[in-house]
Amino acid sequence: MGSIVVSVLKWDNMLAILFAMALGYLSSRLLPQMIASFQVKLSAILQGRGLYSTLQGKHVVVTGGSSGIGYTIAEYALREGASVTLIARNVDKLQKAKASLIQETNCLSGAVHVTSADVSDATAVTAAIRDAQEWMPIDILVCNAGVVFVGRLDEIPVSQLEDAVRANVLGSVYPIHATIPLMKSRCTSNTPQSIVLVSSVAGLHQAYASNVYSSTKYAQRGLAETLRWELLPFNIHMHVVCPGYVDTPMLHGGLEAAASIYAGKTEAYKKINFLDPKNVVSASHVAKCTWEGVKRGRFLITSDWIGYLFAVISRGPIPEESIVSNIYELLLIIPVRLLSFVLKRIMTRKILRLKL
Repeated sequence: MGSIVVSVLKWDNMLAILFAMALGYLSSRLLPQMIASFQVKLSAILQGRGLYSTLQGKHVVVTGGSSGIGYTIAEYALREGASVTLIARNVDKLQKAKASLIQETNCLSGAVHVTSADVSDATAVTAAIRDAQEWMPIDILVCNAGVVFVGRLDEIPVSQLEDAVRANVLGSVYPIHATIPLMKSRCTSNTPQSIVLVSSVAGLHQAYASNVYSSTKYAQRGLAETLRWELLPFNIHMHVVCPGYVDTPMLHGGLEAAASIYAGKTEAYKKINFLDPKNVVSASHVAKCTWEGVKRGRFLITSDWIGYLFAVISRGPIPEESIVSNIYELLLIIPVRLLSFVLKRIMTRKILRLKL
């Protein structure tokens, strides 16, 4: 009798051991997956759900896409499997940009489409947008074209003032005006579409001696904020990119103009505008920040810490979609505002003392 009881106990122990081993095995496989799934869901709640997991299969239209930031934005999209249409004025530059993009990204030649148009010409840019739509339905429009003129407002020729407003403001309004009806016609609840305006940190904080440029960049931001609500029912999302100083021909041209205007005071001009060589980033970095922000569904996208600080104090009444970002901004708003008093005093003294 005793031997039978011992035998049963042994079998019970063996079953318990086997059950524990099986449970441990399943836990080792399932628990990490459960934790990972929880982390993904928590991240989605805190950071906001992304719009796009990838750009694969998307058609991206980029104005001012033959060089600078526009070119690198197109390059990034192609590397992710998107098709791209470049819009710019110069046909030769467009063809060279197309050949260069195909070579650098190893994409198929059919992945890049080019069409020539002046974005400040409503008729021409509307025709270019329609041409792009006929080639492939547009998923994302990137308005990147723009110009800058440096100098005191009263010393800048009227023709340049008009060029800046046409290129930077109407050059965004016209492509968007032509694209919205096309996007609305494809509106579905499961397929988001996006319009991206490449503004500047000068649209968050005034750029000294870049008066019209800075004000037009503020205008782009205001346009994006307004359209953000108009287009919400159609699942069309607005994004405004505010990069700082970027290593592009536009930056170098602006510095050359400033050097001729503020001879002997160039360093003071740079300091007032927070222009430090250490803060100049590559166009590729801006393209990366742009697409990361767009894919995550962010409205206001910056490329460096200076731009982020300016965004904190100039965001306006509508908060960021991400809870985490809002917490960061709440923590930063007081110290950044205190810092702004110091910066204002420094700028005022330099401008008055040097008579810039």
